[in-house]
Amino acid sequence: MGEGNSTGKNVGVQFILHGSFTGGPRRQEIADALAAEPGQTTADRPDITTRVFSMKYEEFLDGVKDGTFFGAVQAYLYVVEFQKRGLPHTHTLVWLKADTKDPSPSFIDGLISAELPDPLVDPLGYALVDEFMVHGPCGVYNTKCACMKNNCCSKRFPKPLSEDTMVDHVGYPVYRRRDTGLYVLRQKDSLRL
Repeated sequence: MGEGNSTGKNVGVQFILHGSFTGGPRRQEIADALAAEPGQTTADRPDITTRVFSMKYEEFLDGVKDGTFFGAVQAYLYVVEFQKRGLPHTHTLVWLKADTKDPSPSFIDGLISAELPDPLVDPLGYALVDEFMVHGPCGVYNTKCACMKNNCCSKRFPKPLSEDTMVDHVGYPVYRRRDTGLYVLRQKDSLRL
């Protein structure tokens, strides 16, 4: 109160947080910022968490706009949302200048990978996929998982292995998922996914 924090003019750019924001997992930048204020957690400083997210997203968006990630871009649209547990995330839609009406499997493979990165070649990529991108366990390994409907995974996991990317009869891509022998561990390292 009285410090200008209600307008944000003394603390930088103002961010309006969703009412359910309670904090998120520690990231190194956030942990470093909180080290200067002992006893505080990420839940105590949603402003820092949101600013770190914003900086990282702007860096991603720069790569989209300049064509680094997907090639020449015609337009883009995004919305930032906050999950129930408080983590910000975006839904981003990118229109490419290239003709994408009938994408070939090689075009799809240039944009999307549904395979685990090799931890010896890309340890950071593997760690990020392991932490944030792997679905499950569900099915017989976890019948109480939120995705389970009528004793089946509503997201249709596990997906079948496929040597090549293909486009099915209704135009939906079936991503390449080769049996590379790579896996992630779950359930106290007793289950390979």
